[in-house]
Amino acid sequence: MAHLTATTTQIAMARALEATGRPHPLLTAEAVAHPADGPNTEAAREHSDENATHLPALTRECEQRGLALQVTEGPSTDLPQIKVIGGRRTLVAHADELGIALDEVRHGLAKTGTCAEWPGLCTQTGEHDDHFNHDQDGETTGWPVGVGFVGLSDSEPLLYVDGGMAADFKPEDTPKVVAKLRAAAAALEALQAQVARIEAARA
Repeated sequence: MAHLTATTTQIAMARALEATGRPHPLLTAEAVAHPADGPNTEAAREHSDENATHLPALTRECEQRGLALQVTEGPSTDLPQIKVIGGRRTLVAHADELGIALDEVRHGLAKTGTCAEWPGLCTQTGEHDDHFNHDQDGETTGWPVGVGFVGLSDSEPLLYVDGGMAADFKPEDTPKVVAKLRAAAAALEALQAQVARIEAARA
């Protein structure tokens, strides 16, 4: 991607990300360096600035759907897509294709792995009456325990903690295990926040 000068668009992007604390590739030291010489520099800068204006809306759409957002400058093959990263469903989008990602979230990916009743939480697809999210089991995350969501058609929504993986470990490995348990606890709190947000929107 072409080098960028600091612009008002980038300042707006920085402010949009302040609350999340997540860095963005377009805001790195390299990105604010002087532009490279060449006939296409101005066109590349305009494209990048126009593309970057989609970031606040994309961030907002992801938050509304209970998704984390990860912007990458790596290969764009198969992007955007939703992955489970660190135990959380995350939209992975290419830095040069934020507008495409926004459109996909609004009209395509938003329908993938979710449902109208529990958007961004239930991972069932197609016609279904019972709702589940088992994406954060111990085998997937590497945590000693797994956490998840169940919303059966005839009962109140429930969160759960399962046994996950075997948790035998050496005493010196305790900090690593504690860190994993804390990650599981944070994921459980995130699930609770998603349930509360969806129920509040219905009220």
